[in-house]
Amino acid sequence: KSMQKLGVISFLEEAKKQGKIRNIGFSFHDSYPVFRKIVMAYDWDFCQIMLNYLDTHYQAGLKGFRLAVSRNIGVIAMEPLRGGKLIQPIPQEVLAVWQKSKFERSSLQRAVRWVWNLQDCQVLLSGMSSMEQVIENCTLSDVCMPDELPESELKLYIKARREYLKRIPILCSECRYCLPCPAKVAIPNVFGIYNEAIMFSDKERHKGEYEAFIPEVNRAHNCTQCGACIPKCPHHINIPIELAKINEFFSS
Repeated sequence: KSMQKLGVISFLEEAKKQGKIRNIGFSFHDSYPVFRKIVMAYDWDFCQIMLNYLDTHYQAGLKGFRLAVSRNIGVIAMEPLRGGKLIQPIPQEVLAVWQKSKFERSSLQRAVRWVWNLQDCQVLLSGMSSMEQVIENCTLSDVCMPDELPESELKLYIKARREYLKRIPILCSECRYCLPCPAKVAIPNVFGIYNEAIMFSDKERHKGEYEAFIPEVNRAHNCTQCGACIPKCPHHINIPIELAKINEFFSS
C-alpha cells in the first residue's frame, strides 16, 4: 500500500522507459501470503527470494518459487548456503545421510547443486569472501545443469532436511501470539537463534548473533517467570522454562 501510495511503480516504469533500468523487481523477506499478494499486484520482471534445500517452506519457499515461475517472473535465488550454515559444521546425522550418496561432493557443492537443479532459477547469489570461493562458484555455475540430479539424490536432500529439522529443540512457529511480553523479551526471536544454534551445532556463531541482533533489554535473562505467555502459546510451550535454559546456554 505504501508503494502504491508513493507512486513507486510509476517511478520505476518511467525509469525503465528512459533506459535507466532494464527490469523491475523486488527482494523478498517475509511470509508466503505476503509474497503472493506482492506477486499478484504487478507484472514483475523478477523477484529475489531465499532458496536452499533446508528452507523449502520458509518465507516464499518452493511454493513462492513456483508461483513466480507460473507468472513468468524471473527468479534470483539468495542464501543457497543459508549464510554458510549448510557448509560447516555439518551435524553427524546429516553427514550420515550424505554418506549414502553415490557422488563425492563437498557440502558447498551439494547446496549449490540443489538450487541450480531448479529448472527456472535464472541467477544464484552465493556469498563469497575469497578469490578461491569466487573461482569455485564460477566453476560450479558452468557445470551445474537443471534437472540433472537423479531421484535417489533428491530423496537424500529431503532426508538431510528432516535430520536438520529433527534437531530443533523448541517447536516454535514464530506466530507471535505470546507477545507482547510484560518483560519485553523478544520470545520468538530468542527461540529462533537458539534453535539454529542447536540445529547447526554452532554455539559460538549464534551467541554472536544473539548479542548482535537482540538488544540486551529483549534477551532471555529479562524473563520474570510471570507465565503470562504460557496460555497464549498454541503449541503449549512452557516459555519461561525454555527462556531460562536459553539464558544459561548463551551465558555459559
